Amino acid sequence: MEDPANRLSVLQDSFDRFLVFGLQPDEQEFMSCFPTLPDVVKEALYDLFKQVLIHIEVNSKAEFQDICDEYGMRDQLSELEQRSATLSALDVSSSRTSDSLASVTARESSIRLAAKQAEISYLSEELEQAMRIRDQMLVEKKRRRCQVSDLMLNYTAAADSVKKVFMAGKYSHPV
Repeated sequence: MEDPANRLSVLQDSFDRFLVFGLQPDEQEFMSCFPTLPDVVKEALYDLFKQVLIHIEVNSKAEFQDICDEYGMRDQLSELEQRSATLSALDVSSSRTSDSLASVTARESSIRLAAKQAEISYLSEELEQAMRIRDQMLVEKKRRRCQVSDLMLNYTAAADSVKKVFMAGKYSHPV
């Protein structure tokens, strides 16, 4: 019987690889989002963006552990393994009298395959959910980027207005 902790670590490893794949920034694509900004500003923004992605990755890994604990993933994997072993033992004991060794092996393989397929199905659903969350995060990131751009435009417009008022006041009063 395989250790549920090992299965959980394999699940964690799969999730980690998914994060690494999903959170790889494309510098050229990022830079193209800010065509009017100077390169120095774009590079600073890109560095900040990479730092945010690192924090997202770290927080996602911690959240994954919390979710596994919350849903009792270790216990569920252990139960799945026990069911698989129980079914395998039942099939072996009932078929010893009538079936050949090849038949027993085929049944055991079939049960293990069914358990693996159930696990694959479950992991696929979890992956789809993680991808949906990633997509939502990308939409949120885009929305926030637009908000930052709007704030930058408003700040620039306000700063220009203040500068004009200051300059007009500075030169309109004789000393």
